[in-house]
Amino acid sequence: PPPPPPPKYEQREPAYEQHPGRPLEPQQNQNLREGKEAGPMRDAEHAPHTETFNAKVAEHAPAPKPSEPPREAPRNPSERQPK
Repeated sequence: PPPPPPPKYEQREPAYEQHPGRPLEPQQNQNLREGKEAGPMRDAEHAPHTETFNAKVAEHAPAPKPSEPPREAPRNPSERQPK
């Protein structure tokens, strides 16, 4: 069977205002088709990082290396030092 028609723009507009430029999620469209409010957007792609997670990452991260000041390039090719 063909997919159900999308909800009318007037139904979708309040949900679009909450997150401009982002499409509605499938559950939000389903809610609108059933005559309900769209409901909240689940933003599952940005999971919160807990202190435990951050501690484990820091535990396995290599120690930062001290940075060296940049060396000035010789102006004359004869001044270059062998590597």
